[in-house]
This record gives sequence, structure tokens and C-alpha cells, in this order.
Amino acid sequence: GGRRGLFSNEAGLGTAPNAAGAATVAHPVSQGFIQALGVFVDTIIVCTCTALLILIANPTLPTDPNLAGALTATSVASELGSWTAPLMTFIIFIFGYTSAFGAYSYGQVCLDHMTKKPAYSIVYRIVVTLLCGLGAMAQLTLVWSLSDLMLGLAGIINLIGLIVLAKWVKGALVDWRSQREAGVEVPLFVGRNNPNLPGDVTSGVWDEGHAASVAAQGGR
Repeated sequence: GGRRGLFSNEAGLGTAPNAAGAATVAHPVSQGFIQALGVFVDTIIVCTCTALLILIANPTLPTDPNLAGALTATSVASELGSWTAPLMTFIIFIFGYTSAFGAYSYGQVCLDHMTKKPAYSIVYRIVVTLLCGLGAMAQLTLVWSLSDLMLGLAGIINLIGLIVLAKWVKGALVDWRSQREAGVEVPLFVGRNNPNLPGDVTSGVWDEGHAASVAAQGGR
């Protein structure tokens, strides 16, 4: 369940914050609640609907592990008709392409944060392209195993980071709650001289003037 959960919602993996960090909000806790809601929607709603679809369709379970990925598509086809097969193929293609491109983008942004040298970006792009090609041709069982291993390692690294940042999360949550209890409809997060934080946020993103401008634009 933990292995498949990483593919479901990425909670604790450290990849979703790349997208969440690009949101324009007046307070990071507000975006944190949105991310928590996303975990609920992905795991409880979407996965439950998929499981119920498979149980209702009662398809023949494939004996070949390399065909296990077709279980959902087979269930849809058995309930709605064979005309859905090309549609499901197209949907899976789009999902796979956007997932691979999104993962590449996350890595590129992180690499750019560490170094601006073009040579590193070129090598990274070549490696990603080769791995995508190998992943498309390799046995599905091998791909799943390698994916589980890499995601597990990423999760361990991210969990260590979460422990280190726990005091910052707690401080931000206390700041958000205190403003809400004071009647502030759109709490503003200020990263400098904030008594709820263990220190100052080095980035200028959370300066008082920036937070006020975001709130004026309706960012929550």
C-alpha cells in the first residue's frame, strides 16, 4: 500500500512541493491545506472509484505480471464497451507523457537552483531521455521495482528534510491560526521579524510588501 500510495498522491515524497511552491498565495499554510486536500481526493476518491470499477466489472485477472497495468482499461471496456479501448490508450499516453515531463521539470528546476552551468543541464536532459526510452522497452516488473526503489530513497531523504523543517511548519501554522482567530479573513505571512518563526526567511518572497500585494490581488 505504501508503494502504490507514492504513485497515488506523492505525499511525503518531496515532488509535490515543486508545484505547490509555484502557487501565488498570501500565506504558505493556505497552500498547505490545498495540498492536504489533494491527498484526500487522489487516494480516497479517485482510487476508491477505480477499485469499485474493477470490482463491479469483475474482469479476469491477468496471469502475466506485465499485463497488470491493463486491469483498469479492461474493466472500463467491459462496462462501457470496446469503443473505450482507443480512448483509454490515449488517456494513458497523455498521463504518462505529462508525468514524465513534469518529473523532468522538477529535476531541472532543482538543478538550476544548485548550478547554472549549461553543461549540467545538457547531461541531465540526455540521461532523462535515455531512461525514458529504456523504461518504455524494459519489462514492467523491472520498471516497477526500480521505480519503487528510487521513490523510496527520495522519500527517505525528504522525510529527513521534513523533520528538520518541522519547527518552521509549526511556526507558520501558529501564525496562520492566530490571524484567523483575530478575525483576519486572508492571513498574511511575513518571513522577517516574525515571532512565531525560529528565524528569518532568507528569500524575499515573504517580505511584508509582497504578502500584502498578493492579498490585494485575491491570492489565498
